[in-house]
Amino acid sequence: MDEDAKKVGIIFDFNRNWFGGNNYIINLINSFNYLEEKKQPNIIIFYSIENYQFKSEVTYQKAQWSPLNYRLSKNSLYLFSILFKKNFLITKEMLCCDAIFPANDLPVKSNIKTSLISWIPDFQHKTYPKNFSLLGRLLRELKFRFILLNSNKTILSSKNSNSDFLKYYKNYNTDIKIIPFISVLEKIDFNQEIISKLGIIKNNFFIVSNQFHVHKNFEIVINAFEKFAKDKMNLKLIITGGKSKNNSEYYAKIKGLASRSSLNDRIIFTGFIPREDVLCLMKNCKSLIQPSFFEGWNTAIEDCKSLGTQIIASNIDVHKEQLGKNGIYFDPTNEKDLIEKMDLIYNSNKKLNDINHSRYSKFSESFINEITN
Repeated sequence: MDEDAKKVGIIFDFNRNWFGGNNYIINLINSFNYLEEKKQPNIIIFYSIENYQFKSEVTYQKAQWSPLNYRLSKNSLYLFSILFKKNFLITKEMLCCDAIFPANDLPVKSNIKTSLISWIPDFQHKTYPKNFSLLGRLLRELKFRFILLNSNKTILSSKNSNSDFLKYYKNYNTDIKIIPFISVLEKIDFNQEIISKLGIIKNNFFIVSNQFHVHKNFEIVINAFEKFAKDKMNLKLIITGGKSKNNSEYYAKIKGLASRSSLNDRIIFTGFIPREDVLCLMKNCKSLIQPSFFEGWNTAIEDCKSLGTQIIASNIDVHKEQLGKNGIYFDPTNEKDLIEKMDLIYNSNKKLNDINHSRYSKFSESFINEITN
């Protein structure tokens, strides 16, 4: 490692089923490959055991892995931090870094030289409170308030999230930076086995790639597909992802809706499959359909932008911010509108522009500049 380079600690401690968060960290680290060598930071990845499974996806060579060895549970350390007014979640190993990101466990202010940079993906608990239990909403709110009080800077992923911040937290005098993330896809020639395994034809299927939560709005896609594809015998709908303890009720609802469809044999649920297989499906589909009522900044959209895949997206503000003129938009409450947009894409062979690696370096340079200055 370059002894003169900036040293950045990356905390990789997300639930392994939160694909958006895990992919965010992996893409962030891999984006450093596209910086000029003299600007490349030394990275220490402070990881939990369940996140170590993603090590093979990190290609950045100036990264070393260091386990998070908390002696007590995080909840206990959070409480002790408040009682003793010292953050026990920032370990002594982290103090050798110029900056730590995302430092999201900040129950108290830390008087240290290391800069603590947090990340808030979105403020969904404010916009869609019904998506959370009362306890979940209260704990999320408490954590966010600690973040805004005790971090040196807070990274948001979109102008839309910043608007929510200004709406709900206008009394917080904190340093907010907006850095939209991207998907860094370095291997484009994916293994094609998943195509034959699912019995689908390239460029003749739509794909939805979201976790199963109510605001993801799967219903409109299944209902629209049933009407649109009735006379298109080989066209299929692929839905990636699977059931977890947090989404079992909604997952069962969507599976039931699909099973009652007259085209149930052409609606394929893949379950949890490797990310490389998901990307292969995205690369070879007719279009991604992103029907959500709410997003912070959608990973699947970024994947498809990097793959050159067309995207039909709900017309929410963050999607327009993310896609601009490259998006095909529909009203997420209007099934007929989605069918019209599916027909538009179905009869077109248009692809998005080829991936431009300058996106990668621009993102990583913006990130490094913000967290180390």
